[in-house]
Amino acid sequence: MSSTEESIEVMHRPSVQSSELADLRKALMAFSPNVDFREHDPGPQANVDWALPAALAIYVSAPLVRSFLSTLGSEAAEATIGAFSSAHRRINGRSKWLQAGGRVRRGPVISVALADAC
Repeated sequence: MSSTEESIEVMHRPSVQSSELADLRKALMAFSPNVDFREHDPGPQANVDWALPAALAIYVSAPLVRSFLSTLGSEAAEATIGAFSSAHRRINGRSKWLQAGGRVRRGPVISVALADAC
């Protein structure tokens, strides 16, 4: 994704079904028609404490952040915040990781990053 392209890329673990993210997709499309959702399995190398990806990773192009911030308080922004909260409740606990000593813990649920910073 180029830094000037106004797009959003959403990667989710196989344990999260696309249908569970339908309201999030709809909300994000209010900010860009270029929203791409795809399944991503980070594999066993992600089972270290510092490298564990979230169950849902969202990469947003920098121009869209300014657009979103300028619409805070609007119906579109409120719908997006509500969709994030709803998605968080539905997929909470889907990202698990093995900590040293064999203890299984919950991993991060949602991460959001600027695409330019990746």
